[in-house]
Amino acid sequence: MVKDLNTKSDASISSISASDPLCGLSSEWEQLFHGAPVGLAIIDQQLRYLHVNKVLADNNEKSVEEHIGRPVLEINFEIASQIIPFLLQTIKTGQAVLNVEFDNSIRGRVGEKQQWLMNCCPIRNEKGEVTRISVATMDVSEVKQAQETMEKKLEFEMLISELSSTFINLPASQISGVIKKGLELIAEFLSVERSSLLEYSEDRKMLTLTHSCQAPGLPKTPVKYISKDFPWFSRAIIEGKIISLPRISDGLPAEAKLEEKYLNKMGIKSHLSFPLNLGGDFLGALSFDSVKVERQWPDALVNRLKLFGEIFAHALARKRSELELRDAFSKIKQLKDQLEVDYTYVREEIKLEHNFEEIVGKSDELKYVLGKVEHVAPTDATVLILGETGTGKELFARALHNASQRKDRPMVKVNCATLPSNLIESELFGHEKGAFTGAHAKKVGRFEIANEGTLFLDEIGELPLELQPKLLRALQNGEFERLGGSRTIKTNIRVIAATNRDLEDEVKNGRFRMDLLYRINIFPITVPSLRDRKTDIPLLVDWFINKCSKKLGKSIKVIPSNTMRVLKKHSWPGNVRELENVVERAIIYTKGSELLLTEKLGFGVSPDCIEKTSKKTLLEIERDHILKILEETYWRIEGKKGAAVILGLNPSTLRSRMRKLKISKPEPGATAHSFHGFNQNHYM
Repeated sequence: MVKDLNTKSDASISSISASDPLCGLSSEWEQLFHGAPVGLAIIDQQLRYLHVNKVLADNNEKSVEEHIGRPVLEINFEIASQIIPFLLQTIKTGQAVLNVEFDNSIRGRVGEKQQWLMNCCPIRNEKGEVTRISVATMDVSEVKQAQETMEKKLEFEMLISELSSTFINLPASQISGVIKKGLELIAEFLSVERSSLLEYSEDRKMLTLTHSCQAPGLPKTPVKYISKDFPWFSRAIIEGKIISLPRISDGLPAEAKLEEKYLNKMGIKSHLSFPLNLGGDFLGALSFDSVKVERQWPDALVNRLKLFGEIFAHALARKRSELELRDAFSKIKQLKDQLEVDYTYVREEIKLEHNFEEIVGKSDELKYVLGKVEHVAPTDATVLILGETGTGKELFARALHNASQRKDRPMVKVNCATLPSNLIESELFGHEKGAFTGAHAKKVGRFEIANEGTLFLDEIGELPLELQPKLLRALQNGEFERLGGSRTIKTNIRVIAATNRDLEDEVKNGRFRMDLLYRINIFPITVPSLRDRKTDIPLLVDWFINKCSKKLGKSIKVIPSNTMRVLKKHSWPGNVRELENVVERAIIYTKGSELLLTEKLGFGVSPDCIEKTSKKTLLEIERDHILKILEETYWRIEGKKGAAVILGLNPSTLRSRMRKLKISKPEPGATAHSFHGFNQNHYM
């Protein structure tokens, strides 16, 4: 039909004349027609302009005369192709068609459209037939623009409200995910293909791309460290500048070659970045890229986008605060746990009765040992303390610790002889919950408790052979795993070990690892036996009297010379510990102010015996001594007159040593000779 109208148009123009009574207009109507602020036209059934006013003619960019008699399709094809269906509908149905929207391009303004609204009404003859159409058009571009602006503003406000409410009370762990979603919503709102968030490190050294979203089909941003790869951009943003690039080639300075190369490589046509600040602190930046078209970044838009920036800035600040708070809580918990462990350990240590409060004596032998302690204490060198039972090895270990740089941390003691072999690994290294039957909770081992402090491995010669490799690794590398765990734990400890065994002999007999011996035998210190420092006995006796008298409610003022002579003559196989026990028992029996030594010390080792037993191992000497004390006490272990008190050991410790040394109470009926001449009737 359109083709038909075009074919007939030229021939039909001449047939339209003023003789047609409907074609003529009264002067009043014509004045109104041409003075109307909207475009008006009368079109015949062949869709030819019969009459147009100047407004409509100007909108079509043609004169009034050029319209008359010509088809609408010929005057403006772009508009005609949109309105012809509605004109034909009016002719066919005889019904008005109202509020038809159409648009046309604006000359010289690429991409911009003019918006129109059209009403079509039928004009009937006397018979009621539709012979013509009256058309009214109105330019509604400004109204549409205002409407779209209002809708955009409403959409923007809704988006601001949505993001703001989403971030309220949001856990720090979820903030990153919501930021990513927020960037997607902003990109959709702006009709851009990429939006990104950059964060400034807390040490104020690096601007980093942390969040980004892009339209499907676009590559991800290959750059992460902005400060490193784009120095000009980084400086400008940190200085608070807004980087607005409607056209990439027009807005970049000469020093931004790296940035320009990257933007062109990524096919970016327009770019916008602005800083995120909170309370005067620079936190990062928001960036937007338009890939499909060049676009403007008006100040009004940038100011609105800064509202998003404020939301993200508050979210980032809260995330940092929560992470800092969480880190602080974690450190507090670690300190609390450490304090609880330290408190528990110290409380357990307080329960133990140490034989000494300080080292007593002034013999050359003692001074020599203390000199070695003074030399090695300030270092972190591993120390091996050697000496017979009862010489005070633990006391020297404490002296080492108290003179070291680790004195503010505890010295944690592990007695390798008293712990059951099946529990010693757990005691040293700890265990996880469920590591073995009965492990109902996680336990921190002594290695962890001693972190930054000193670990004292007493009686290390008693350590089971199968556990020695793990101990060696912990000593060499400072790392281990809890029993039942896989996480490697690192510690920083100073190790002091002690033993009364000949470890070289233990190595030869396959009971001790040579590599472990080399590891702990870095700085050996041998504590002299009491028989080798007898000049210290008077000082020690005086010390023990002062200590024990207060505890026992006695007041000893005099030590008879004969008593002191007996004490100095005795060989003291039990060393200082035995001396303390003898003095304490004497105080118990003393009723006045003069120390009364009621027991005979003849059961001690004679000089001949000392020389004879000097070739024995320390283990053999210890076994003989324990046997002798047990026989002297008629095998009574506990009680004030029991062997444990005389030997200065806990009853459970003594029983453990008896099992290890294979000492057992004789069966009834055994000969007295079998047990050093004691009558069986005396056994208890």
